[in-house]
Amino acid sequence: MRLAYERSPSISLPYRFFASGLLFAILAAAAVAGFGERLWVSRWSAGTVAALHLYAVGFMLQTMIGALFQVLPVAAGGELPMAPWVARLAHPLLIVAAIALPAGMWRQDHALLILGTATVTGALAVFLIAAAIALRRAHTGGPSSIAVGCALLSLAVGLALGVWAVAGLLGASLDFITAVILHAGWMLGAWAGSLLAGVAFIAVPMFQATPEFPRALVRWLAPVFVAAGLCMAAPLAGAPAAALRLGLWIFAAAILLFAATVLELQRRRRRARTDATLWHWRVAMVCAAVFALGLAFSGATVRDLSMPLGVLALHGVFGSAIAGMLYKIVPFLNWIYLQARIANAPKIDRMIPARAQAVQFALHLLALAALLAASLRPALGSLAGGVMLAAYAALAWNVTRGMWKCRELTAGIRASAGRRV
Repeated sequence: MRLAYERSPSISLPYRFFASGLLFAILAAAAVAGFGERLWVSRWSAGTVAALHLYAVGFMLQTMIGALFQVLPVAAGGELPMAPWVARLAHPLLIVAAIALPAGMWRQDHALLILGTATVTGALAVFLIAAAIALRRAHTGGPSSIAVGCALLSLAVGLALGVWAVAGLLGASLDFITAVILHAGWMLGAWAGSLLAGVAFIAVPMFQATPEFPRALVRWLAPVFVAAGLCMAAPLAGAPAAALRLGLWIFAAAILLFAATVLELQRRRRRARTDATLWHWRVAMVCAAVFALGLAFSGATVRDLSMPLGVLALHGVFGSAIAGMLYKIVPFLNWIYLQARIANAPKIDRMIPARAQAVQFALHLLALAALLAASLRPALGSLAGGVMLAAYAALAWNVTRGMWKCRELTAGIRASAGRRV
C-alpha cells in the first residue's frame, strides 16, 4: 500500500498530543505509587477508577488521537478538514477531561464528573466529525481505512457508553454495572484494539522489516472486534445473557490470532538486528496472547483475574505498543520534516539514542513484572508504582528528546540563514 507522505500534517499537531499524553502517563504512574496498596484492593475503588482513567484518557487516548492526525491523511488517504483548528480545540478539552474525570471519580465530586464528561464528549465529537469527513474523502479503500473506520465507530459507541455510565454514577436509573462493562469492552477492545491493528498493519512491516499481514486478517480483524462488541451489547436488546460471554470469546480469539500473527511475522523479518521497538511490540503481543487466554477462561477460575488482566491490557499491551510506536513515529516525522530543509537529514535511528531506549525498555519490563506482582500481592503496590513512574519518566525523556532534536536542527538552519543574510 502506498503511503501519501506529501499529505503529512505539521508535526506540531501530533506532537502536542504526544507530549501531553506522556505527561499524563507520568501522573498516572505517580497515582499508582501514591495510592499504594489501596489501589489493588478492588477494581471498583475510587482510587483505582481514577488512576485507570488518568492513564486511559490522559495517556492512551491522547497519544492515539495524535497518531490519527498522521495516520488518517498518510495511510488512509483522507485529510482532516481544518486540522490545525481541530487540534487547537480538541487538545485543551482532552487535557481538562483527563484532569476532571479522574479527580471527580476520586473525590466523588459530581461537578468535576460533569465537567470531565462534557469536555471529553466535546473534544471527541469535534475530532470524530472531522475524521468521518476525512474518511469519506479518502482516495484509498485500503486495509488501514477499514481498521481506522472501525476504530472511530467504536470510539463513538464507547464514548456514548461512558456517558451512560457517568449518568448512572450520578444517580440516573440506569444499569451502571452493565454500562461500565460495555464501556470497557468497546474502548479497550473495539476502539483501541482496532486502532492498534490498523497501525500494526502499516508500522510492523515498514519499521520491523517483516512480511505483509495476511489479507484476510487485515480485512476482517477490526470488523470482528466490532462484532464482538455488538455481541456483548446484545442482551440489552433482549438477547440471551450468554451473548455477552460469546462476545468475550470472540474478542479473545481475535486478539490471540492477531498476536500470534505479529509474532510470526517478526520471526520472519528480513533484518536480524533488534531494537527497542521490536522488543516493545513483542512484549505487547505476548501480553495480548496471555490476556486473551485469561479473558476466555476468566469465568472458570475461582480467583478474580480483573486486576492482572487489567495490568496486561493497559501497561502490557497498549503501554508497550505505544512506546514502540513513539520510538519510530517521532524520528520518522522528524525525518519527513527535515528532508525538505536539510541536505543530509539525520537517519531515523539516530534521533533517539539506542542505549536510552534499551534502558527504558528494561524499566518498562521491570514495571510490568512489578505491577503483575502487585495485582496479586497488594502490599507491593507502592513499589510497583515507583518502578512504573521510572519507566514512563524515561519514555517521556527519550521521546521529548526526539521531538526537540527536530526543533534544534530547525533553529540551526534558521540561524545559518540569518548569518548568510
